[in-house]
Amino acid sequence: MTEKKNPRASLQTVTFGRAVAYFANGFLYFANVMLLFRVFFLLFSANPNTPFVQWVYKVTNDLIAPFRGIFPTKPVGETGYLDISAIFAIIFYLILSAVITNLMHYLDAKKRKLETELTEYDAETARTAS
Repeated sequence: MTEKKNPRASLQTVTFGRAVAYFANGFLYFANVMLLFRVFFLLFSANPNTPFVQWVYKVTNDLIAPFRGIFPTKPVGETGYLDISAIFAIIFYLILSAVITNLMHYLDAKKRKLETELTEYDAETARTAS
């Protein structure tokens, strides 16, 4: 009879991985909302001296930095403009979020399987101990 491996360590790793994935996905949702605010503020010429608008621009500057310069901004009306880089960043972060969501589904299934294996392992260990 072969010795069954204790699945507790694997279960802890999967649980930690799920927590990281949920945190990353939450961050990406927040980033996309902030980028949407940025696009609308720039499109409709929001007052850049307003504290909330300044905060949104400050938060999103780092989020669009990798994409800045790829596409030129397009003037809209007399004072607004369309920030194509921010829109491209939104699309990129949405795709990344979809990948992470699929990873979370995989980890959820893996966790359920490991929980079943742990229950079986504990039952077998209890049987052999008695």
